[in-house]
Amino acid sequence: MHLLRPTRRKISTTVLFISIGFVFSVVSDLTSKAYKEYVKNTHFEGQLLEDYENIIKQGPLTPAVPDNRIYELVKKIPPEAHKKVELAGLFNIWFTVIFGLLITYLGACVAHRESKSRDAT
Repeated sequence: MHLLRPTRRKISTTVLFISIGFVFSVVSDLTSKAYKEYVKNTHFEGQLLEDYENIIKQGPLTPAVPDNRIYELVKKIPPEAHKKVELAGLFNIWFTVIFGLLITYLGACVAHRESKSRDAT
């Protein structure tokens, strides 16, 4: 039962992993929100952005009918905007993966650090 016996080191490592998980989820959420905002601003520039915001403000149609307003706006998006959004999506994915690996490695380094010798003077 030595494995499950709580020690100061195990508790501090647990707190560290919980903190790492929290930081990772916050950073992931922030990059996701930034990506969504970038997509909106890149796809819908100028008049397209105003039209998009007006459609969103109006909400769903009542009674429910097929709504092609957003689809019609998307057809007007220039190909360069699609390429920019694709690159931003790749950046978002790779940033999340690399940040996750780095923060996990940091946690593993702390979890597997050498224990302090009690005999040291």
